Amino acid sequence: MYNTDAFVFSEQIYINEFVSVLKLLNESYDQIIKNEDIKKNDMETFIRNVLVKNYLRNRANKEKFNIGYLGFEVESGEINKNNKTAGFIDIKVINLGKKDFLDEEEYYAIECKRLDGYSKKNRLYIKEGIYRFISGKYSSKMPLAGMIGFIQRGIIVDIVDNINKKISEEEDDSYIGHLKKDKILSQCNFIYSSENTRMIINRKIKIYHYMMDFSEKVMVLNRLIN
Repeated sequence: MYNTDAFVFSEQIYINEFVSVLKLLNESYDQIIKNEDIKKNDMETFIRNVLVKNYLRNRANKEKFNIGYLGFEVESGEINKNNKTAGFIDIKVINLGKKDFLDEEEYYAIECKRLDGYSKKNRLYIKEGIYRFISGKYSSKMPLAGMIGFIQRGIIVDIVDNINKKISEEEDDSYIGHLKKDKILSQCNFIYSSENTRMIINRKIKIYHYMMDFSEKVMVLNRLIN
């Protein structure tokens, strides 16, 4: 049986810490926009790898937000209750040195998806993103998680509106919540959050959705190629 008071206490600690992870993501995004060339092909994997290797793992960047003890893994396998690999998490954030929590099942999972303004990618954002959290496939013990939308083309507000429309029309909204603007970071206008319910255990999970707009970079690349 769960100790509710302990869970609420740990949830607030997780939220405070995850805010620092979001600040690091925001700082990293700004640096990528300034410093990196964006490849159109295989954009999702390329940007994720650059994001993790060059910025999230950068000690100075992490220490700026007092999370030098966190580690960032790529394509980390998730083991289910039947001891089979359930999937591979795009970015897994683990505790490398802080001793508040010792349970290795407690980690932040961040799923990355490429978005191009078309319905197919928006649907995949739900089916192969949000569902992986509410089904308990990823990070089943945590009260929160993250998703990153790499915007290759299109307008963020239109993409989010279309995702919400699909949730209303095609999904069970007793489990999946709509994406709403979230001011958790005052300096970032493109973070959304959704309140969701786990399907197996009736427990809430909040997902923060950071929409990273690379459309201008991709347009510049296309002009150079053509």
